[in-house]
Amino acid sequence: VALAVCLASLHSWSREVLTYDTEEFCGLAFAFSIGYFIHDLVVVLRWKDENWQAFTAHHVAAAIPYLIYDFVPGCHCGGKVLAMYLLVEVSTIPLNFMHFMGAEDAEVEAKVRSPSAISGENELSVPVKDNIVVGEHEIPQVKAAKESEDEDQVPQPRQKWMEHMESWCFWLLIGTWVPFRLVMPVMLLWIVYSTIIPMWWDEPNVDDKSRMSDTVLRFLCLIPAVVAAHLIAIFCWLVFIQVWIPEIRRRISLTFMHERLSVTSCGKRSESRDELELGLPPVSALGK
Repeated sequence: VALAVCLASLHSWSREVLTYDTEEFCGLAFAFSIGYFIHDLVVVLRWKDENWQAFTAHHVAAAIPYLIYDFVPGCHCGGKVLAMYLLVEVSTIPLNFMHFMGAEDAEVEAKVRSPSAISGENELSVPVKDNIVVGEHEIPQVKAAKESEDEDQVPQPRQKWMEHMESWCFWLLIGTWVPFRLVMPVMLLWIVYSTIIPMWWDEPNVDDKSRMSDTVLRFLCLIPAVVAAHLIAIFCWLVFIQVWIPEIRRRISLTFMHERLSVTSCGKRSESRDELELGLPPVSALGK
């Protein structure tokens, strides 16, 4: 809410507004953002997931401009640009949904691949003396108890709605990543170089002229934020190129493969590991 009010209040794109104009709600939004970055940084350092070093650098670089804006006197520079940079977190929403569903799938897979599941120890162990057999059949009560125990312990397969939800979240992630994490950081860097740096460095605000005449303070206000902006833009582009483009190609190729096999294949075929990871339905199920 504070971010929305901040962006609504900074309605002008003039050089003065982009460089000097500040709003109370902007500082409030930045304070919440600082808390988010610090909390996420603690989580990354605590569990040290894959590529945790890159995410650590990302969170530190992202927090620096907002720390300077909120806590260094006289450094209220480029509030609108900083507020727009926070919009990169829009793509975090579908990304978190994908991680939640992936964690649930990993838990199910771990149960399936556990030694007890592989060795069959999860089945109901009925002593021989109690496993009364009449002819070739077990007594119905014993058989029903075994089936009930097996159903309780065998992990249930992924539900259909979760497969569709995961697919929608992925494409929503790509649809938000391109404008908010690829296009917008480059556009904001252009604004920084074309407007904010000339105005802030060479033409200080009249009210802050005595303060901004200090070269060291101007350097502290501007340079760390500019460096952080470059790092964030580079990070977003590298993740898209190295992670999301291969994933897009993999999903599209598997989709086309399913479509071709559903038309040309009339026999049974087992699911590949990639298909299971993507949550795609087996080929044998297509057309039913």
